[in-house]
Amino acid sequence: MWTFEKNVDEMFLTNADEKLAKFWILRQLLSGNKSAGLSPTTMKDAQSQVSEFVEIVHKESHTKLKGENNYFALVIYYTEGSLTLEVKNSWLNYGKWVRSTNDFTEIRSPNGLTMKAWGEYHITASGRNWSPTGTEGSFDIYTSDGQKVVYVYWDVSYGGTAEWKKTAHDSRFKVTARRIGESRLDVTMVIKYIGTEATEEAIA
Repeated sequence: MWTFEKNVDEMFLTNADEKLAKFWILRQLLSGNKSAGLSPTTMKDAQSQVSEFVEIVHKESHTKLKGENNYFALVIYYTEGSLTLEVKNSWLNYGKWVRSTNDFTEIRSPNGLTMKAWGEYHITASGRNWSPTGTEGSFDIYTSDGQKVVYVYWDVSYGGTAEWKKTAHDSRFKVTARRIGESRLDVTMVIKYIGTEATEEAIA
């Protein structure tokens, strides 16, 4: 008798996520797509396992099957400064802008977000639900007098790797940051007006 466990390894030798392989096969079965390479007898055996597998997947509400689990969550603290800061040029290659890591509802881009001193601000992006993708994107932060303060970039892949960098541009500001996490990114960034020269830096 055909089983997911018996056949997945042979069909997806390069796929490290067995559950994703199973889910792909399941989608082929439900859509009637014969490209899954299954004979009529095999399909009959496999379909008997569909309900059980769907139940297992729904119980695992926050696994790698959910691309949303791959996210970039940035908390910005603007601690000192008389100038208003603004987010511009936000860009996503893939993924979506979301409310938070507790609420993956898709929202508009952070373009136009303004920041005043002594404020806390959040920018979060994630992969899409039931999609084998993570998120890649970037944005700039400008001052109200038109100078770029910092450029932020991230790439959180579905495969479990994550990288990010911030590049400071305006010597009147000191920009520091701390990263937490591996397959996902939680980052805290502090922007402080110092009024004197600061070293431009990029942290990956």
